[in-house]
Amino acid sequence: MRRMKWMLSVLLIVGLLQTPLAAAATEKDATNPLIDEEAMAILMKMADFLSQAKSFSVTIETGYDVVQETGQEIEFGAVRKMIVQRPDRARIEITHRDGSQAEFIFDGKQIYIFNARDNVYGTVEKPGTIDQAVTYFTEDLDMRLPLSELCLTDLPKLLGDHVRVLNYVDTAVIDGVTCDHLAARTDTVDFQVWIEQGAKPLPRRTLINYKNAAGEPDFWAQFEDWDLSPKISESAFTIKPPEGAEQISFAALKQIKSEAGEKKGE
Repeated sequence: MRRMKWMLSVLLIVGLLQTPLAAAATEKDATNPLIDEEAMAILMKMADFLSQAKSFSVTIETGYDVVQETGQEIEFGAVRKMIVQRPDRARIEITHRDGSQAEFIFDGKQIYIFNARDNVYGTVEKPGTIDQAVTYFTEDLDMRLPLSELCLTDLPKLLGDHVRVLNYVDTAVIDGVTCDHLAARTDTVDFQVWIEQGAKPLPRRTLINYKNAAGEPDFWAQFEDWDLSPKISESAFTIKPPEGAEQISFAALKQIKSEAGEKKGE
C-alpha cells in the first residue's frame, strides 16, 4: 500500500495534522474516510501488544510547555521510570530537571503518592486492578498522571473510541530503531507517535499538542530501555512514606500543584 509522505518538521505539527485528506480518500477506512486503514492497524497492534503484556518497565524522558501569564511558553521536563505488573501492581518514579522527585505506587489495595518537593504524601484505599486504580485516580480524584494510559488493558478501546483522524506519515529512525510515524487527532488533542516496526511494536516517541488549552502547549515523551520481562521485587510496590513526611489529602496535594509530581510552573 502506498504510504503518504509529508516533509514537515515537528515544529509544524499543527500544519501536518491539518493537511487536506481528500487526495488520500481511497486509502481510508470506508466507515471513516479520515482514518487511514494502514495507520490504524499499526496503532492497534501497538495497543494490543502493550495491553497484553503481563509486565513491563520503561524509562521515559518527557518535556512539556507551561504557558506563563505573559503568554510565553516555558519548557519543563522530567524522567519517569514506570514499572507495571498486571493485574494489580504499578509504580512510577518521577525525577524533575530541578532534581525534585515524586512517586506513584499502587499495590493492589491502595494508591500512594509522594512529593519530595513539599515532603508530603497521600494514600487512598482502592482495591482492584491497575485499570481501576488509574481510572479512579485520574477521573474520580481528578489528579494528573501523564502517560498512565500505557498501563491500561483497555488501551485499544480507548484509542479506538477517541481517535477521529489518523494518517501514516513516514518511516523514521528513533534512537537507532526504525519506526512507523503516525499522526492523529482526537476531540481534545493532536498527537504523533513513532512505533517500532517488527515483532515488538512499542512506542518510541510521542508528541501531544493540547489544541484546546491556552497557547496550545505541547508535551513530548521519549521511551527508552523497554523491558517486557523485568525482574521485579515485591518491595518495589511497598508503600513506606519517608520519615518526617506529612500525610495530607489528595485535594490538598492538588491545591499545591503537585499532581502526581507534575511540576506546572508559576
